[in-house]
Amino acid sequence: MELITAIRELVADALGIDLSEVPANGSMESIADWDSLQHLGVINAIEAEYDLSVDPDEIAALHSIAAIASFVQTYLKSGYTSQ
Repeated sequence: MELITAIRELVADALGIDLSEVPANGSMESIADWDSLQHLGVINAIEAEYDLSVDPDEIAALHSIAAIASFVQTYLKSGYTSQ
């Protein structure tokens, strides 16, 4: 499965919305159900799925599908965990 699609599915599940409501270019600004509180659920889902830890200072930067995918891709390629 393509990483963007996997991230979209995780975000949709975390937000409790349909995948069709989470476009590949989606972000906190464009997805109504993705607010600051729900953002923590998104981050928790990403951490659980990819067995990684997001540093609290990085959480705010992971505000879009693209930003999350880039972060996860970096982790997958390098074995990097942010702690």
